[in-house]
Amino acid sequence: MKPLTLLIIALLGIGLCAASDVPDSDEMTVSANGLDVSVKGVGKTSRDDVKNVIELQVALSQDAAATAPLADDLAFFLRQRYQELGYPQAVVTWELINGQVSLSVEEGIHYLVGAIRFAGNSVAKDEDLKQLLLRPTHEKLGTKGDKVAFVETDIKKGAELVQRYFQAQGYLEAVVAEPQFTQHPESETVDLLLKIKQGQSYLFGEVNVTGDLQDQTRTVNEQISELGGQPFNEVKLESVRGAIESIYQRSGHFHAAVTLNANPTANGSGEVPVEFHVTPGPKFRISEVKIAPNLSKGAQRVARSSFKRAKGRYYSPEELDIMHRRVLDTDIFSRLDLKPMADSEDTLSLELSGEEGPTRRLSVFAGYETFQGPILGVEARKMNLWNTGDALLAKAEVSGTGFNGAIRMVDPAFLNSPFNADIELAAQSLSVFDYTRHTINLRASVNRHWDTHITTGIFAEISENTLTSPTLTPLELGPATYGLATVGAALTFDYRDSSVLPTKGYYAGLTVTDATDINGDGQVNYLRTDLAFSFYQPITKKLRAAFNARASAINSKGGVDALPIDLRLFNGGATSVRSFPEREMGTKSKSGTPLGGTLSQVFTMELSYEIISNLELAAFVDAGSVSPTRSNVLSSPNGLRYAVGAGIRYKLPIGPLRIDYGYNPSRRGNEPIGALHIALGFAF
Repeated sequence: MKPLTLLIIALLGIGLCAASDVPDSDEMTVSANGLDVSVKGVGKTSRDDVKNVIELQVALSQDAAATAPLADDLAFFLRQRYQELGYPQAVVTWELINGQVSLSVEEGIHYLVGAIRFAGNSVAKDEDLKQLLLRPTHEKLGTKGDKVAFVETDIKKGAELVQRYFQAQGYLEAVVAEPQFTQHPESETVDLLLKIKQGQSYLFGEVNVTGDLQDQTRTVNEQISELGGQPFNEVKLESVRGAIESIYQRSGHFHAAVTLNANPTANGSGEVPVEFHVTPGPKFRISEVKIAPNLSKGAQRVARSSFKRAKGRYYSPEELDIMHRRVLDTDIFSRLDLKPMADSEDTLSLELSGEEGPTRRLSVFAGYETFQGPILGVEARKMNLWNTGDALLAKAEVSGTGFNGAIRMVDPAFLNSPFNADIELAAQSLSVFDYTRHTINLRASVNRHWDTHITTGIFAEISENTLTSPTLTPLELGPATYGLATVGAALTFDYRDSSVLPTKGYYAGLTVTDATDINGDGQVNYLRTDLAFSFYQPITKKLRAAFNARASAINSKGGVDALPIDLRLFNGGATSVRSFPEREMGTKSKSGTPLGGTLSQVFTMELSYEIISNLELAAFVDAGSVSPTRSNVLSSPNGLRYAVGAGIRYKLPIGPLRIDYGYNPSRRGNEPIGALHIALGFAF
């Protein structure tokens, strides 16, 4: 026999042996909780579902032996799952054989939803109604697309959604009849017919507000302005009623009540007049803040310091929410409940209770960033240190550019006030381009959130720094050893809808820093100013626009040459002009190290479009400059360089994972044609 023939026979033999090891597609055994359950008649596409049902029911029953009740339950729930998957004729029987459960399945035809027809619809698109009709099945099975398993109970629930849709569009008398089904065994489909009786269309007519409006007339009118002429529905009506009531409650009227009067059939014209009546009641003051005694002393201290300014003030849910979030931000509480209780006709007390979170936490993190390269770190936290409410944090991080570590103490109730304070001792070793910097610094800061949007802070820092470079000249490197005493202040206005994933609103910030040389030679002294403004605006539901302008300036008596290279301002990178690698815009040394300047400006416009949930495509234009001679933060832009590019953003809870490429449309000399950036968080 020829060698080739022998090889073919051998391969066929191996294939047959392998095939013999594959279990029969209609019989399987499921092992769960020490029990073996055999099932016959299972099709290949149903195996995973059958296995999941049996494992779940055995686990819930906690039976250690096969019993008739267990077998009966397994058969019942298995048949129920088959019906959910589109097998309306499925039959499941059971028996006990040698102390084991044996199930037999007759799946029957696997029906899919076929043609869908709507009769009596003259308002909505059939495709929109189809999505409503099939929504319960899509959501339950986690599927999408047109091939949908036929589940009668789900279709009936979908018909109810269709009826509610018409009622929400102002057809209050709309009735959707029981769906009619036509089975086609030959094609294994079920056609659906939904008969709709729309009835009369009702619209909001004249809308009035009566009662004691106090000084809220304009705000109330804004709430009702969009109702006139719109389709009448009670959900919208109740939403506006609640919004008006909330207006008064936010201004201290704890018992404010808003009633409404609307009778769709009053005049038979289809226009429904609506009247809201406001009864604000008295303004309530907060007389006392009561904290649950079962909370630790540290937790009570933090809660008391945050809510102490509420005492004696008018009740305001908005202000209380700021205090509530401030306490939760300390991570001492896993849950904090706030319950206002009326004490008298115009005073109330706040009752605080909740649960404290774990006091020790350890986390390890890893990532990648274009400039720093791979990043690996560990952070340990001790919350409610010595039962004071303070926290101690230790962090160590290593990356492609070096190492940094810090120990930080945080007091979220500084001097038992709404201010928070922290002090940090840190060390860093950073190697970038042609120089290395070693730093040790001690920093302290005090901050306060005045309301939902405004934050202020002051800070002070002492540092010792050493710079070394084998290639840079002393003039390029700047002072190689220097110590600084730094003080500064910051003010921010944050009116964005989210600090990590903003889509609407604006942000503005100002920081001023004054630094003095503490080594005695007075060589390094400067005043630095940072300005930032960002604006975010949705255009459609999926399309958003954003604009950013930032400027930083350092005013130093000796100019740029008197500043160490690591204190200078740079441009280019993932958060500035993205056609340049990090820091690489502007003047460079002979070896290619960016030398920076005393003024940096960045302007960005960006459009982003959500293609699927959490995934966006973006297009952007950046413009920016870096100057070694100018140091006025309000200087008009000069010598701007540009980037035109596109990127991908994937939204994460901590901010978007961002991949951007910026093209340099006005390339000069040896500048790159563009740059790729991988980073976490928005560019601005």
